[in-house]
Amino acid sequence: KNPNHGYLTLTFPSASDFKAIKEDLAGLLKVSKFELVDGASTITVTPAAGNKCARCWRYTPEVGKTAAHPELCNRCVRAVEGLA
Repeated sequence: KNPNHGYLTLTFPSASDFKAIKEDLAGLLKVSKFELVDGASTITVTPAAGNKCARCWRYTPEVGKTAAHPELCNRCVRAVEGLA
């Protein structure tokens, strides 16, 4: 499957140090969602929930929630409306 079909959770000591770049890491790793968790080192990949955004191709439950842009996620709605 396409990597955008997955949610990736990375758990390691001091993961909170990377929270500021979490969105950048999701794009770099080409996953729909990327979570950082402090704790023992583990990597978990699960299927993404929701629908595919027509703009960024990420899968997220928020796709379809904005009437003006029913095929976009909230992140892409902000971008196309110039709010990002």
